Amino acid sequence: DNVDFYSFYDEIIGNLKKFISFSNLGNSSKNLQIEEIYFNNLDDFKACLEEKNYTKYIFSKNLKTVNNFLELNNLEQIQTFNCSLNNLKGFKTDKIYVICDDIISKIFIRRRVKKTFSENLDLLMQIKPGDFIVHIDHGVGIFSEITTKEIPDGNGKMLKKEYITIEYKNNDKLFVPIMEISRVSKYVGSENPKLTSLSTKDWEKKLAKVGEDVEKIASELLEIYAKRNLQKGFAFQSKPDEENEFFKSFEYVYTEDQHLAIEDIFSDMEKEIPMDRLLCGDVGFGKTEVAFAAIFKCLINEKQAALISPLVVLAYEHFEKAKQRFEKFPFNIEVITRFEKPVVIKSILQKLKEGKIDLIIGTHRILSEDVEFKNLGLLVIDEEHKFGVKDKEKIKKLKGNVDILSMSATPIPRSLNMALNGLRQVSMLTTPPVGKQEIQTIISDFNDGLIFDACKREFDRGGQVFFIHNRVETILTLQSYLEKILPGKKILVTHGQLKGDTLEKRIIEFKRKQYDILLSTTVIENGIDFSNVNTIFINDSINFGISQIHQLRGRVGRGQNKGYCYLLFNKDK
Repeated sequence: DNVDFYSFYDEIIGNLKKFISFSNLGNSSKNLQIEEIYFNNLDDFKACLEEKNYTKYIFSKNLKTVNNFLELNNLEQIQTFNCSLNNLKGFKTDKIYVICDDIISKIFIRRRVKKTFSENLDLLMQIKPGDFIVHIDHGVGIFSEITTKEIPDGNGKMLKKEYITIEYKNNDKLFVPIMEISRVSKYVGSENPKLTSLSTKDWEKKLAKVGEDVEKIASELLEIYAKRNLQKGFAFQSKPDEENEFFKSFEYVYTEDQHLAIEDIFSDMEKEIPMDRLLCGDVGFGKTEVAFAAIFKCLINEKQAALISPLVVLAYEHFEKAKQRFEKFPFNIEVITRFEKPVVIKSILQKLKEGKIDLIIGTHRILSEDVEFKNLGLLVIDEEHKFGVKDKEKIKKLKGNVDILSMSATPIPRSLNMALNGLRQVSMLTTPPVGKQEIQTIISDFNDGLIFDACKREFDRGGQVFFIHNRVETILTLQSYLEKILPGKKILVTHGQLKGDTLEKRIIEFKRKQYDILLSTTVIENGIDFSNVNTIFINDSINFGISQIHQLRGRVGRGQNKGYCYLLFNKDK
């Protein structure tokens, strides 16, 4: 008698009344037993939907995800309705389930956890006394120590607070409260920079000069992109039936970010203005699937597509993934790199020119002058920051009125800045796939016991190990050393000085699990999918850039198993 159902109905479910008949709920609405509903996981949700004693209604703004799930589980008889209202709460009575986005979002959509203050303290684990660091307001200095000072609290008492001590030119010192550590970053420029003086306006002048340079570059880019926006490209047609068939063939559940990215890309492609979109996402967050969706839309509109990657091995990886993803569709897909036989290249180029190849995948070999397309509609550029100046100039010539989709896990600052300022459109994938665990990062000196224990844990769960050592001249010595630490384990060595065929063969052997450990230089840095490898060691990690470590770290933890990344350093250096 305490439940005022009509008030509840008017305020929350009123807009849904045309879909639901409450005539079978009894004579007295005030006697309805309305209960909140919870599902711990996808299996609980599925079990509820299969329950035959209830009528189920689903109201959601994420109908693509919901309908795909229902179809895959033969539950199409459940009624679904598009509803963009916020704050709707699902409930059940003795005869019906009403399921809304408060439930859907918890089951299908994983939100990115916001950074906490404690994560900013990671900087303190990356720096040691003597390292150059940068304060956003005061410039380049040297990290000295963390010190404690007593300051008055205003009530006659003294409080202890911790400070980062930074030394500047002329022995000036700046004490930065730990709570303001977000204003400090590690210096990543050229070696031995000049220290900033706290007593002059050098840092302000330098920032002003950088601002002027940025404005000049921005002006030039604005002119380029304004001209591009005036050009007319090909407006791809929307083909819902074929597009839905492609989405349904995806073996996993799309994340919300993937849905939004695909919708934005499709919207761009359906306009006459050529698309120029940057797709950013952490390694393993589903950029390739989003790119394949764009390629699919291009191909069903009878245009050709090209996917360019910076490495031969990565090109072959994309080729294998594309063949698998598009196996149910009648597309002709080929790969071209500098390692193909001349007769094979000649045949591919002729077919490409005649329009007999739908999707061409390759390295910068695609940018060569002898490569001609019959009707290129889409160019996908993977890891664009890895291409050199000459290659980028060739890409500009190839672009013309073609739609462009650039992918990167670590976009170069200029690309990201252009995106954020509206010169390029940007899509961000920040939602990890369902079941993906965070990669645990451990910083340690080179330690035999640590290496043995970490490898044993990985081998015990049937996995393999990466060991990154970026010095070719000492890599065989390290191989011998690791063989002593890990007797009986097969170690394979790869590096960039190997011939292309040899390198490819070795990587294939490792992917086929013929070896336990891949001891390698950074040749494995980009995009190659080793789903069975979930432990990586990066030796002499202080010699790697942030983007390199980020990419290498992303080689593990790409599946359901937890990934471990060990950043090793030589304590004697």
